[in-house]
Amino acid sequence: MRIDVHNHFMSKGLAHALEKLSEFPYSRFVDGAYRFYCHKALTTPMTPEFYNVEKKIDDMDSNGIDVAILSVSIPGPERVGSSKADELAKIINDELAEIIAKRPKRFWGYASLGFGNIDTSLKELDRCLSQLKFRGLGLFSNINGKPLDSPEFRPLFARLAELRRPTFVHPTIPINQNYLMDLIPVPVLSFTTDTTMAGMRLALSGMLSEYATAPINNPACGRDDSVPDGKARWFCRADAAIFPTRGKAQGNCSRSYTWTRLYIGSMN
Repeated sequence: MRIDVHNHFMSKGLAHALEKLSEFPYSRFVDGAYRFYCHKALTTPMTPEFYNVEKKIDDMDSNGIDVAILSVSIPGPERVGSSKADELAKIINDELAEIIAKRPKRFWGYASLGFGNIDTSLKELDRCLSQLKFRGLGLFSNINGKPLDSPEFRPLFARLAELRRPTFVHPTIPINQNYLMDLIPVPVLSFTTDTTMAGMRLALSGMLSEYATAPINNPACGRDDSVPDGKARWFCRADAAIFPTRGKAQGNCSRSYTWTRLYIGSMN
């Protein structure tokens, strides 16, 4: 079976809700389609391949994909903040469940969370995994400007580890924006920078080893073309440089084990 673990959908419910906002993120209906205004340097159009089920199936068939695991594209609900973010996450998850129900043998799902309140987010995660039968959690490379290894998010990773469910990490508006988003297209450098930092912080903080039964797929990292297999190597360089002095201080962060919990992809 060939499974596409990096496949997005865009939520019509989210588009309708963000149309009411005037600050980032917001949406507008332009020339017959919604556009998500995520940041002054990043706008994403809601084109049919992101919401039309039959279009997705055709694309999958033409590329030999048996199953696609769907996650919401940027902007995520967490960018809105407060309890409204939690409400939007539920809207997104219910909409994704409807898409999966139409073709359950072709689509699986990653849950979305709002992080307006961590207890509310944990309850929504449980609902998505138990009732909606999603396969794991979709996270962005930072949670509204906070790194994934922030202490407030540890209960979430603990729950995923308890359930042995994976996390899919996708880039978003980066934490560090200086000179990254003015001249250079955002997906070219900003995305890879933020996801690479997210992965390194999860490892070096000890969270990968502490919650080792919750593997993390981080598919949009920096690439080193000098390596034949094309895998991201920023992590390995940090491993060699930092772990000899930090390994014991951060718990069981051994090279041989910690990096096996992080599944790395690269952007070409």
